[in-house]
Amino acid sequence: MKVVTLKDVPNVPAEGAAERSEGWTGPVDRTRQTIIEPGESANFNCSVVNFSQGCIHRMAHA
Repeated sequence: MKVVTLKDVPNVPAEGAAERSEGWTGPVDRTRQTIIEPGESANFNCSVVNFSQGCIHRMAHA
């Protein structure tokens, strides 16, 4: 078993451009914290994706 503490996982820029929420004029960005790297498991990979204030993601607006 792998025990992970998010504060110990590097926060790196996520691929693709972050999109602003309508009316938001400040900067936006997305970062990713990879918990299980692709190839580390035969069945799973796992990441936490962090959205800055004012940033949208398409799943909520689909």
